[in-house]
Amino acid sequence: MSAHRLPFTLDEYSARLAACRGAMGRAEIDILLVSSPENINYLSGYYNVGNAMYQALLVPLDGECRFVLRKLFFEGIGGVSWITTGVAVPDTESMLDATGAEIEAMGGGRLRIGYDGADMHLPADIVDGLRAWLPKATVVAAGGIVESGRVVKSPREIDIIRQACALSVRAM
Repeated sequence: MSAHRLPFTLDEYSARLAACRGAMGRAEIDILLVSSPENINYLSGYYNVGNAMYQALLVPLDGECRFVLRKLFFEGIGGVSWITTGVAVPDTESMLDATGAEIEAMGGGRLRIGYDGADMHLPADIVDGLRAWLPKATVVAAGGIVESGRVVKSPREIDIIRQACALSVRAM
């Protein structure tokens, strides 16, 4: 995706991803399962209207990030994200199986997989299922990794917040 179609530059998204990976390294997480819409958006620019459904961005400590999305949403990924790799899961197939297979394909079968245990968009059956799917991996709660980067605002984020505030004042 070209940078002009995203609200932030590719350099800014790269810096966010680097900060996330730094926090992952400190927490000894090899692959982070990001499932909250706001954290997925922060790292990738991706958003959709199906936020009530489970979706994931798999972030490895090194290498390419991968989405696990319903096929309907994956089809348009190039229009809303700079990350365009992953798996499109038909509605007739299991999101758990797709997530487990993607983690295995990323070499995660024996690694530490982190997830945000407080995320209401991550069903418990996905976490429990991943433990069964990847019996030699360690699946651990790792909340706050993405959020630790989100609390520090870039100049562009501050500019957008100011614009939103000005629009709110005009609307009142």
